[in-house]
Amino acid sequence: MYTMLIAAILFGVMAFLVKILSHTISPEEIVFFRFFLGALSILFFVIIRFAKLRFNNKRLLVFRGIIGSVAIVFFFKAIKLIPVSDAVVLQFSYPIFATVFAAIFLDEKLKLSSVIAMFVAFVGIVFISSPVFIQFNIGYVHGIAAAVFAGAAIVATRRLRRTENAWSITFSLMFFGTIVGFIVSMGKIAIPSPNGFFLLMGMVAVATVAQLLLNYSYKYCDVAHGTIISMLTVPVTVLLAVIFLDEYITINFAIGSVLILGSIFYIFKKTA
Repeated sequence: MYTMLIAAILFGVMAFLVKILSHTISPEEIVFFRFFLGALSILFFVIIRFAKLRFNNKRLLVFRGIIGSVAIVFFFKAIKLIPVSDAVVLQFSYPIFATVFAAIFLDEKLKLSSVIAMFVAFVGIVFISSPVFIQFNIGYVHGIAAAVFAGAAIVATRRLRRTENAWSITFSLMFFGTIVGFIVSMGKIAIPSPNGFFLLMGMVAVATVAQLLLNYSYKYCDVAHGTIISMLTVPVTVLLAVIFLDEYITINFAIGSVLILGSIFYIFKKTA
């Protein structure tokens, strides 16, 4: 549970770095480099024998790698076509799909207390993002698709942790993410500036560690609780923007953060 909490915080840091990088680098290029450099870093640790890769359930590893990559592509497409706040709310509806999928395919019991905590945390996401939902377009379909695919990816990760280690699952995502990222970024890849390069490397390092911790955690944390904790990513991202980008704290941010943190505290207290 604590490793999941750290992963959520690191994903918030990653999202903040992506926000800064997006001013000079295309989102598609960021996706490609995140996966490509992440895959290389894992291979480096394998070569120096710090990590081991084992592929027992190859089909599910391929499935998880592909759907995880596609979920991110759908999310970026949604951001292009609809307000970011709307895309974030749709993306973070994935715990609902993940919990339902886990109940169907993993026989994880759907407890009322977890459902209530998830609903409260999701309301917190809505408060922080303040979506507008003014005019419907295909971007909203992309946002919902991103949530569905992300939910399926989480359930696949939970199932894979019965036979695979976190390194293998992460490498699968990075490998197929590199392929998908290269396809969607063709013609958009450019050499970043020196400052952009170091910032990009920092983002990749944070993202890779966060992904490893997330995949590690799902051996010990069920889908419902894990996805609720993951919602901490949103207030962390906003808080970093307030600190370093001179953005303002709103009353909606305060209310939403309290709801999310309250839900996470309840989960920790209940499972202590």
